[in-house]
Amino acid sequence: MVAVKVIGLISVLASMILPTKNQLFVNTDKPDWDEMYNNHFANPVIQWRSFIGILVQWVASFAAWVLLGAVWAQIRGDQYDYNLNTTVLFNYVVSDTKATQNTIKAVGFGAIAIIIFQKLASMGSPIPVPQKVDIVRGRREAGWKDGRETREDGLLQTS
Repeated sequence: MVAVKVIGLISVLASMILPTKNQLFVNTDKPDWDEMYNNHFANPVIQWRSFIGILVQWVASFAAWVLLGAVWAQIRGDQYDYNLNTTVLFNYVVSDTKATQNTIKAVGFGAIAIIIFQKLASMGSPIPVPQKVDIVRGRREAGWKDGRETREDGLLQTS
């Protein structure tokens, strides 16, 4: 518990010392819900691609689970237990020892993440995101070459 307090204190002191700018609760990028619905969710191609992506991920996860289970069964041989044994899984989840180990790991990863984010924040201000530009594609203008009208791709214009 003392280590958690020390890490918290160090992160607070580091945030006060390092030249960073507060960006919490600063949201200037407002989503356009109507455009999001009309361009993404209402598009049947995007819907099908999303469902196909979900299906492929499920199938790939199941295939990896089966394949890795088969490899592990080959490695372990007769010692491999094919029973799911839910009592062991329950005991793993409610174990004080495992909870303490996982908490220590999470605190360590959190401290590393804090250090990385503070170092990145001290590199300077973020790159500004340009404002949305309405791009409306119109007809391409034809050019002139050798007295003849041509398109941008170099083909002759027929009229």
